[in-house]
Amino acid sequence: MNEIKSKLKGIVKILGIANRAYFITRYLHEPKNDDHAGIILNSDFLRFSKYSYFYMLVIELNKLVINNQSQKYNLFKLINLLENNKNEINNKISKEKILELKNMLNAINSRSISSLKNLRDKLYAHQDNINSDFFSENNLTLDEVGRVLSTAKEIIRQIYLCLEDEDFKFDIIPEITIAERHIKRMVDLQSKELELLKLRIDRKK
Repeated sequence: MNEIKSKLKGIVKILGIANRAYFITRYLHEPKNDDHAGIILNSDFLRFSKYSYFYMLVIELNKLVINNQSQKYNLFKLINLLENNKNEINNKISKEKILELKNMLNAINSRSISSLKNLRDKLYAHQDNINSDFFSENNLTLDEVGRVLSTAKEIIRQIYLCLEDEDFKFDIIPEITIAERHIKRMVDLQSKELELLKLRIDRKK
């Protein structure tokens, strides 16, 4: 049971990072208004953040959903561990539930998995010149990435319901508001600087 809890804890931590990275990446790619879009485009910090969170998202999702024996915290490994240790978990997860979890994981679009893996490989190989446009270059949309993430979160939620008899939900609203609030501060700051500049120019006339 200790091994199961350890893997579950590790996967939840990775999912939390991926969840945060996804929603901030999403906002930086799809800001609410033109002012925010302009700030993102012209801010070295925000463009770097856009790339960094995108990079983080791709790497963390690959850990979870690519069937790789070298990855310690992986959903495939966790489900197999649950299947092979039914007595240890007091048969809290039925054969039917194990099959359901496997089907959920295997149902993730194979093209999405392939694109995520290709993105990861390119990111590792070319860290010096990769940017967030690689989503479009690999025909992978943020909606597709969001569906992969949602499936991973639902699998963990189902496992928690069985093992701990409690619902497990990832907090997403703060991640959106953190990005939006930070950009709004930058927009407001830039607006104030422009107003001050205009006042100085007017005074010199």
